Amino acid sequence: MISAVVFVQVSHKVTARDNPALEYYKRVYQEHPGFAMPEHYMEVPTWIPVVSGKLPGYVKAFHVMTDLLETVVTLMQYKHENTVFMASVMDVNAEVIRKLVHLSASKRWVLSGYVDPGMFKQYENVTWVNSVAELGEVFDYFKPLGTPDYSLFEGEKTVPRITLSEGCKYDCAFCTISRQVVERSDNDILGQVNALRDLWFDLVYVDDKTFGQAKNWPLLKVLGTHIKSYNPYFKGFVVQTTVPMALKHAEEWANSCHVRYIEVGVEHVDAEYLHRMKKPYNVNQLAALMHHLEDVNVGFIPNIMFALPGAEYTPTLTWLKRWRHLISFINPFILCQYGQSKGALVADAIGAHDQDENSLVKSWLNPAQQAYAQEVWDEALAITGS
Repeated sequence: MISAVVFVQVSHKVTARDNPALEYYKRVYQEHPGFAMPEHYMEVPTWIPVVSGKLPGYVKAFHVMTDLLETVVTLMQYKHENTVFMASVMDVNAEVIRKLVHLSASKRWVLSGYVDPGMFKQYENVTWVNSVAELGEVFDYFKPLGTPDYSLFEGEKTVPRITLSEGCKYDCAFCTISRQVVERSDNDILGQVNALRDLWFDLVYVDDKTFGQAKNWPLLKVLGTHIKSYNPYFKGFVVQTTVPMALKHAEEWANSCHVRYIEVGVEHVDAEYLHRMKKPYNVNQLAALMHHLEDVNVGFIPNIMFALPGAEYTPTLTWLKRWRHLISFINPFILCQYGQSKGALVADAIGAHDQDENSLVKSWLNPAQQAYAQEVWDEALAITGS
């Protein structure tokens, strides 16, 4: 019978040691109070409090891997045979977790994530689950409706997340999100908000993929007031949405829903490429939004995508310069091609780095195009980083 659970998180010092975006975020976060990046991850790894809250009664511990062999030695100190180790596997950390499992063959592992579970098929000490719900088949004491438990991160400065809905109605070519929008229950949402009490935060990120699609978005009005009742330092919410949705609601969200920053998937300011990407906006709508934001008291964070095949970035860089006074900072993303993407932007993705979100080396870019992608990346971060 399982008696203890050790959550293992791979530090971005291992997975993204040379990622220039980390230094960029450290710099811009200093200029925008409320944003914070813990030492080993961009934000508290949400999967841990979510799973922890559904496993009441177990002894729990948290370990951050900064070095593979040091972690192997540390985990060997857990002698009890009823201890289970858990990790979330993504493309960026899959190989280091596979090595960890291999080197700790005497330990029982429960894994889940966004990779092919077949890479762990050879390991008899691994149980793979495809969803949180399947943990009920592994643990004797499982609470399906348990609210997140952040006690392992008590006092950590971060920007925590809450979710009002899941899914997105749009069909962007690079996206893997379900097109079915499902709202969380009011009790579930309130439980998420109350669970944040253990953390040190000024901002809360709303993890809805397109905020405003689900009908329950007005809940932010009361949720913001509730958070302020136990956290007087709360500055507001960060929401992510589309250009048309922001154009329609930005002023109302800022004035009555405690929204402090609006994050928008701009990706690339090019009419033809936006059509190719199946983005739900056009350049005229984007221009209208920017003029509208001149009169709205809200921060603006555009998501910009790099390493797009065949893309010419002069219009995007020009747009960043034109609206720099309204842009808080950008979220720079590098295109990755996953097998489950709704509509491929590239015909074949077979390169070693095609699923690496930290690398501009892609099979669809020749050496000259990779050099251009690096130049564009550097200039975009320089434009928005001060």
